[in-house]
Amino acid sequence: MIYHVYALVNKEGKYEYIGETKNPRQRFNLHVCKNGKFKRENVNMQIIKSFDNKSDAFKYQCELQIKYGFQTDSEKCRISNSFIKKRNPWGSCSKNTK
Repeated sequence: MIYHVYALVNKEGKYEYIGETKNPRQRFNLHVCKNGKFKRENVNMQIIKSFDNKSDAFKYQCELQIKYGFQTDSEKCRISNSFIKKRNPWGSCSKNTK
């Protein structure tokens, strides 16, 4: 399976979002379409780099998010975990819970 790191780029060429996906077409549609109508017409998806595994793609995604001043998905996960643990000490942001 191939995993792609991508950016949503506005018409001025500025990155608005950096993410990772195995299905770029589907992911782009999730970003720009709502109920079959365009909710964002001013962005394009740019595939930056592709990887053979999700772990490497996620690491590179986080590196780019830091480089371009976005909160990384790993920070979002850590913040979510902190909030969840206050409410549920067994909760986790990860799918691989024990």
